[in-house]
Amino acid sequence: MKIKLISLAVALMLCYNDISAQAEAEQTRRIARNTYQITFGGLGCWYSANYERILQRTERSFLIARAGLGQSEYYATFSDGYAIAIPTQVSFNYGGRNAYFESGLGFTPVFSDASSATSLYAIFGLRLQKQHRLSPIYRITSNIRTQGDRDIFYGFISLSVGLSF
Repeated sequence: MKIKLISLAVALMLCYNDISAQAEAEQTRRIARNTYQITFGGLGCWYSANYERILQRTERSFLIARAGLGQSEYYATFSDGYAIAIPTQVSFNYGGRNAYFESGLGFTPVFSDASSATSLYAIFGLRLQKQHRLSPIYRITSNIRTQGDRDIFYGFISLSVGLSF
C-alpha cells in the first residue's frame, strides 16, 4: 500500500511538472506586455516617446493603452516656444504570429505658451511584433484627425519603432 501511495505521489508530481513547463512555454510565446516606442508623425506630433501596456490579451488579439510626450507640429506655429503634446491611445489589435491589424482611438491635448487645444484621432494600421520578450516592434498607422473647435478632417501616416519587454 505504501508503494502504491508513493508511486501515485511521484506520478502526480511528474504530471504537475509537465503542466507547469507547458504553461511557462506558453507564456514565453505570448507578446510582451510593455513596450517603449519612438513615433514619427503620430497623433499630432512631429515625434513622441511613448510607453505602451497590453491591458487584455488572447491568443490572436490584444487591447493596448499608450501614452507619451512629444512636440506638436500644428500648434508650434502659434507660439514662439515649443508646443508640447501628450498623445494617448487605446487600440485593439488582431492577427497572428508576427503581424497584427491595429484600430483604435487617440486623444491628444497640446499645450503651448499662447494656447492649448485637443484633437481626436481614428487610427488604422499594421503592427509587426514577434511573440517573445525583448523583441523589436514596428508600426505604421494611418491617423484621421478632427479638430475640436473646427470641423476639419485630414489624415496622415505615422511610423513607430520600439522594443517590447
